[in-house]
Amino acid sequence: MVSPSQIHQSILLELCPLLNSYVKSQNGNCKVFLHHQYKTFQSPPLTIVLPDIMIICNKEKLDKNQCNDAPDFIIEIVTLVNPSDDCIRKENLFISFLEIANSLNI
Repeated sequence: MVSPSQIHQSILLELCPLLNSYVKSQNGNCKVFLHHQYKTFQSPPLTIVLPDIMIICNKEKLDKNQCNDAPDFIIEIVTLVNPSDDCIRKENLFISFLEIANSLNI
């Protein structure tokens, strides 16, 4: 995995406080996480994904280390260094996980 560029980090640092402030203003149970991992439950192999930003509203999805279910909201900052990873591989993982979750009525 390539380290995030300065521009990538700057965008991340601008978005997170805005999202966190909005979530808090809604007085809900949602939490904003940076680079927090979550598992996709595809048949082998187990895949760990690290979205740039994710919001989790159901605390039962979290354990002390990761999110064990689909996040409620994901933001991926697309990089110029490796756009195929962000736009193709990760998107396909997110979509396949969503399809699995929907088929199981999660």
